[in-house]
Amino acid sequence: MADEVTSHNCEILSVCIRFLELKSDEKPVIHEMLIDFAPLARITGAVIAENNKETSAKHSINIGDCKGQAYDTTASMSSINGVQGRTAPDADYQGCLLHSLNLAICHTCALPPIRNMINTCHEIYIFSDSSPKRQKFLEAIIKAQCPKSKVLRLQGLCKTRWTQRHTTYDTLFALYPYLLRVLDEICMPSGNTYSQTSSTDWNWDKDTEVKANGLRHTLLSFEHLSAFFLAKELLEPLSPLASSLQGEHMEVYLAFKKVDSVIDYYQHMRSDIDTNFNELYKRLLDFAAENNIEERLETRFDESKRAHYELCSLIPQLVKNMDLDTSQNILHDKWQHILPKPESFHSELKRWKNMCENLKSNEASENITSILKSHADACFFPKIRELLLVLAALPIGSVEAERSFSCLRRIHSRLRKGMTVERLGNLGVIAMHAFSMKQFGITNHQIAARFVQMHPRRMTFSNVLLDSDTL
Repeated sequence: MADEVTSHNCEILSVCIRFLELKSDEKPVIHEMLIDFAPLARITGAVIAENNKETSAKHSINIGDCKGQAYDTTASMSSINGVQGRTAPDADYQGCLLHSLNLAICHTCALPPIRNMINTCHEIYIFSDSSPKRQKFLEAIIKAQCPKSKVLRLQGLCKTRWTQRHTTYDTLFALYPYLLRVLDEICMPSGNTYSQTSSTDWNWDKDTEVKANGLRHTLLSFEHLSAFFLAKELLEPLSPLASSLQGEHMEVYLAFKKVDSVIDYYQHMRSDIDTNFNELYKRLLDFAAENNIEERLETRFDESKRAHYELCSLIPQLVKNMDLDTSQNILHDKWQHILPKPESFHSELKRWKNMCENLKSNEASENITSILKSHADACFFPKIRELLLVLAALPIGSVEAERSFSCLRRIHSRLRKGMTVERLGNLGVIAMHAFSMKQFGITNHQIAARFVQMHPRRMTFSNVLLDSDTL
């Protein structure tokens, strides 16, 4: 997994890995970890792929053992001549699901009414947030009309994650009547007292009155209200989906199952529109149906773009309905190079299907790590276990790389922008995975001792820190 970001005019590549930790008496544990930050001379596919290989070699990771790779869906990353084709040609590429979800929403929200509504929401946020006086007036009105309200400020629209805008819409929806009251009082002061001050004593300048009047008419227009309502309602199912896809331990099958459930919800909402909504909501959702948001999702998440999706057929809930000969041919042709004794795979797959059909409903788990622990033992189902281990270790996107960007912002500050990328990468790994080191039995003393061995000084480690007699 890898992604690039610009920090202080420097292009930096975040390289991460996803792996499975096998424990003897416990179920396997999935890990996603940052391994290094690497400098980029250019952001072409060839340069990024070369940095992936160099970083892997630097940390003694055999790129040939890679079973899957995940980047965003841009051409430089996803094409055969791009990063995925040059880094590990034999490893299946999975486009980042969160990036695909973001693009699906972005294309749907490009319609003029939705785009205008988004611009208005941004303008009302700037109108309030850019002036302490206007923000204070908004808080005074909220406290006067709803003293128990904990929401006092608007939130800005996230520029990169469209799914995170639902929080902004929820906040705006909650403050809608108070925003209209603020705009009314600015344009036509009523003389009511807010925060021990009459609304006529705030002395608004002409520019504020003109902006408030324009925003007031826009917020009251039916076009804006309908677009705002639709955006809020349609983004609501995508917000928990985005949160799920960002999880470090999310597995391939469960991720695609959640995506399919959201697509089914949109299709069901469209099909039952006449019975579930009154005439007003029918007109609003008819407009949403023309936007084809579920068709966007189906295009972004169709099975041809789901790496290693054939392995999901081994999950107990799905193996009951699979065609044995077809699945055996697909799995054997693609994975025979990693299977122990592949010639007996058909017989083992048949036994696996028979075992899954006899499982009770409470025993048929969808969690791959639980299946590995409870059912796919290495003695009775060695080939099935090998394939499930691959499925558990597969990434669903490059979220870990993007998560490392937040850490990068904290470390690579203006005062530290001159540090080398090697030092930056080491600090990044320590900052993100300091708590994980205890799980692997790594102590602070071991780290300090290793540092001393790599960077010897005239005075020994013991003389400086441990042996007080020599000081």
